Amino acid sequence: MDSLATAMNALAISGTDLASEQSQQSEQQPLMFNGLPQVVIRHVAKFLPLPDLYNLRQVNKTFRVSISDADIKEAKQRCLIKFKHLKKVSNSAGFQYHGQIRQYQIGSDGKVVCETATNPLIKELWGAVTLRQYNYLDQSTRKLTCWGLNDAASVHLGQLENGLYFVMALNPKMSEIFFHFIPAHQMILYSGNRTPTYTGENTFSMYCGRSYEAAISALESACQGQDIANHIRKLLEFRKVYY
Repeated sequence: MDSLATAMNALAISGTDLASEQSQQSEQQPLMFNGLPQVVIRHVAKFLPLPDLYNLRQVNKTFRVSISDADIKEAKQRCLIKFKHLKKVSNSAGFQYHGQIRQYQIGSDGKVVCETATNPLIKELWGAVTLRQYNYLDQSTRKLTCWGLNDAASVHLGQLENGLYFVMALNPKMSEIFFHFIPAHQMILYSGNRTPTYTGENTFSMYCGRSYEAAISALESACQGQDIANHIRKLLEFRKVYY
């Protein structure tokens, strides 16, 4: 209802413009639906969030004609990215990550590509999700506290100075060893040594993209078939909130 009220308020404010547009079309009989001319429908559509716009488009053939693909594309851009389980981290203002780290991205062909970056500059850390630790001996779990950017049990999200968004987590080889979905607990859990080492390669990787969704997709592709890839969106509670 709030989105509809916003649309109607905007419609009232720009009533003069609409009247002018209608007068220019006066030689033709305007297309009407439930007493509303098509120009009004098009105007209201520009202020509706994407889910409402999709619903309105399905109501009637008239609406499908009135609401263009451009309206849909514009509505897709009006959204906020939310991570329900992401917790803020301290000292998140710009700093440098020291060392070489692999950065995975989705290439123009849709396949994941990997480059090695040295001392990448981090513009901001948005937050982290720390997994619970799983004990195979008694099948119990325990809550963990994030140790910082080099915590193997944590998944960090942030943005680099070059504009790329990233998900920072264990590299693909290590994530296959330490991140597991345990059916009995119905969640991704961390198992084993909290500070694992891997000869010849950084324990961590940055999965990057021009948006957080692209960064998550890079992780899913780089770790394809692994539990972390299959459950990363649920782990973060990634969702878009349209307005």
